[in-house]
Order: sequence, then structure tokens, then C-alpha cells
Amino acid sequence: MSFIKPKVLSILFLTLLFLVCVVDFNLYVVQYSVTFHAYFPKNPSNSQGFDLINIRSVPDTDLAFNPEFANVSCKYESIGCFNSRAFNVLEIPVKTFSARSVWECVFMCSQIEHMYAVFNGISNCTCGHGIRHDLIFNSDTSFLSNCSRNDTTAYKLVNTCQSINFSHVELNTVTYSPRSSIKQLPQFQLFSLQCMLYCEQNQSMYSVVSSKSLKCSCADAIFSSNGYKARNRLKTITNIIRTNVQNPICAEKRFLHSQSNTNITGLISFPGSGNTWIRHLLEQATGLYTGSIYSDEHIYRKGFLGEIEKWESSKCAIIKSHKDTLQFSSHFDKLILVIRNPFDAILSEYNRCLSDSHTGFANQSSFTGKKWPKFVPYKMQKWIRIIKVHLDAGKETTVVFYENLVQNPSEELRRLIKFTGLHIPNLEARLICTQENLNGAFQRPKRKQNPYSDWMVTLINDGITEVREVLKEFGYDCPEYERYV
Repeated sequence: MSFIKPKVLSILFLTLLFLVCVVDFNLYVVQYSVTFHAYFPKNPSNSQGFDLINIRSVPDTDLAFNPEFANVSCKYESIGCFNSRAFNVLEIPVKTFSARSVWECVFMCSQIEHMYAVFNGISNCTCGHGIRHDLIFNSDTSFLSNCSRNDTTAYKLVNTCQSINFSHVELNTVTYSPRSSIKQLPQFQLFSLQCMLYCEQNQSMYSVVSSKSLKCSCADAIFSSNGYKARNRLKTITNIIRTNVQNPICAEKRFLHSQSNTNITGLISFPGSGNTWIRHLLEQATGLYTGSIYSDEHIYRKGFLGEIEKWESSKCAIIKSHKDTLQFSSHFDKLILVIRNPFDAILSEYNRCLSDSHTGFANQSSFTGKKWPKFVPYKMQKWIRIIKVHLDAGKETTVVFYENLVQNPSEELRRLIKFTGLHIPNLEARLICTQENLNGAFQRPKRKQNPYSDWMVTLINDGITEVREVLKEFGYDCPEYERYV
């Protein structure tokens, strides 16, 4: 008995030691993978990514370069460059400041709750509440496709600037070697955050911190066929954080030249099917503003500068329409038909109509009155009619299901852009930075709502069956949209 007991204990000890080693190794691998997963592909043979370039070392004394906003983060995006003065871009009244950089200009506009910032590339910053409605038509304001240092650039805040509490923040991209001392980990996290904020405020896309030396570097990125280059170059466990700085590849947008022979494609959908969101994705991926048969000033103010252009002007290659007739579609060369589950699309449209907002919700009490029972059958018929009318239009048409776009945005966008015939030289690079900004300004927050009664479910299911048969004739398989009572 005295011989067996030590042997059993030895086996248990060795087993436990093995498990600890496995866990330690897995922790190392998983954390290394997490750090790079957002930026570098795991399989370079069939995917592409970014490679870090222009890596610039930051002196320790510069990390707190301005105590006034050393712990502030801002998220904003460019909406265009103009060779006019700032007050010709923004609606009056405006406020002006002196600023050393785009970031500082955006920060000061955020402080006074102005959502638009215009920076002249040198020192003049102008803040306002909106872009001028007649901007595109003004003869002294010319839109430019590429920004130079002396051009006036307009920016829209995606979120107001936020102060970050160093002691409470959690960076889910922070990675460190599990062999480091526990006492060193908070220091590494704090230093990584300081580095990230410095790089963001100095217009760099990435911050880089080595766990070995605790040195901060800022870096940009280029499109690369082998995203492993940066990984192979970094010898120690290194924390790479993506800042809020917009990728300059995706920042550039323009209109078509008036002499362009580009085909005009109609983006057709039932309201509530994500048309405006898809426009956001297409603008990010192509660098071209999209247009509309409507002139929704609210959408225009969110940075869709093609919204108020006359759709017949040929300045936009893709035009939005919710019409269930061919009144406008007959003028388009091609059609993209967007289809979303009618249960979701009808509810989304009802929320928009009653809240008068693309992101708002109808009051819960409105579902128990007379409006909702009348709304559902009327809109279901329109959902069916839009699909059937445009499939039978005799135009070159492709169908995109909203749900497929949510699941595989890059793949679906690549297919849609190829269909339009647009030639985008840096498409793959733009698709990567489009992945970083999928939401846009008009996605309604998720909320569980199921206001459909049994008879409504039966009605909508019958309509889905009817559309499924029509789609089958044109070679498309309709997703399983039906619900069951």
C-alpha cells in the first residue's frame, strides 16, 4: 500500500502538469490569434489582408502630448473634399476655431455638440450642424475626388468624442504572454491604451506595443496579398490595436463624371428592406456616391451627398427606389432587387412610419389599435408586387437577399459590383475596410418584437409561397421565410 500510494500520486501530478502545459500553450495560441485575427488572415493561400507600413516609434515624452484631451477618443469619417471656404460647405450658423489637426478640429466641434467639422488642412476649423442643402449646385463650390493638403475637408462625427477612464477600460485586443508577471499586465494594458489614443489623435490607423520593451509605435496599413508579413516581422508578443482613424482608402468618395458612359443601376426594394444600409456598403466599397429618386434631407445630412442630386443627372451609378411600378425603373439600364423577410421588412417599415425615423420604434400601444391590422395586408401586397413587377420588367436583373448580405457582406458586395459593370481598381482593399464599418448611420437597434397575430402569419406565409414560385422561375431559391402559428 505504501508503494502504490506514491506511484498514484506521481501519476496524478504528471497528469496535472501536462494539463497545465496544454492550457498554457492554448492560452498563448488563442491570444496570439485574437490579436491578429481582425487584421491578418489565418490562411494566406485563399485570403488577403493588410500589411503594416510606416511604423513610427513614439518617444515616451510625447504620449501625453496634450493633457486637455490625452484620454479622449473620437470616431468620425470624411464625407468629401471641396475647394471652397468652410462657410460655403456648412449651413449657417457656424463656429470657428484654430486647430492643429483634423482630430483636434473634430474634438472641439464635439465639445460644443456640433456633428460636422470642416478643416482647411492648415489651421482653420469650422463647426456646424449640417451640410448645405444646395452645396452640389453652388457654382463656387466644386467637389473633388482626391483630397490635397490645402483642400477643405468635411467630416461627420459617427459618435461624440468620449473620455476614457484608464482604470476601467477593457481592450479585448490586448494580448500578452502568459509567462509575464501578473503585476506587469495592468501596466501593459494601460500603456497600450495610451499608445492607441496617441496614434489615433495623430491620424494613424494602428498602434503597436511590444510586451518586451513597452515601446509605442504608430503604423498605417496597405493592402497586401500576404497579411503575415507584419506578423513574421514582430518577434515578441505584440499588441496591435485598430484606432478609430478611417482608412484613407475608404475615405475617398466621388460622383461620376458627367461625360461617363456608365450604366445606371436601380436599387429596388420594399421599404424596410435595408436599401439605405446597402447604399452605405456600396458607397464604402466603390467610392462612388449613390443616388435616389427621392430627396430625403435627413439621409443627405448623414453624408449621402447623392441623395439630393437629380437621379437623371448620371452623376450616380446606383439609384434607390421603393416604387412598385416601372415609372422610374424603365429608365435604368440594370436592376438590383433587394428582398428581405417580409415579417422583418413590414415591421421595420411600420416602425419608421410611426416614429418618423429610420432608427426609431413605434409605440407598443400602436400595435393594439386599428392601424397595424390594416398596415400588414396592404404592405404585404406591395412586397409581392415590387418583386413580381421588377422580375418581369425585361431588364437585366439580379436578386440579393438581405439575409445573405448580412451573413456574407464582402462576397455579396463583390457580386453586386461586378453586376453593375463598375470598374473599381482597389475593390479588394475597399472591401476590407468596408468590413470595419458595416453598420452605417441607419441601422435600427435590435429589439425583440413579434406583433403578428395568427391570421397575419397565415397571410404573409401565403404571400411568401407565391413569391417563392416566381423566384424559382428566374433561378432563385427563396430562403425559408415562413413562420408557423
